[in-house]
Amino acid sequence: MVRDLCTALVSNRRTGMAIGILMASRRISEQAASDLLRQASQSRNVELQELAEEVTWTGTLR
Repeated sequence: MVRDLCTALVSNRRTGMAIGILMASRRISEQAASDLLRQASQSRNVELQELAEEVTWTGTLR
């Protein structure tokens, strides 16, 4: 249970970082960045956490 909570916390932080990166790079609102990340995740059929990790490392949403 503790391991799951730690994993969720790290995942949530990475998602937040990715949203912040998208906000800064595209000059969009937090809601728009969140929607963009979620939509990209769904259209690519990739887990949100995996996509957030990619954005965090690359600085962009390809």
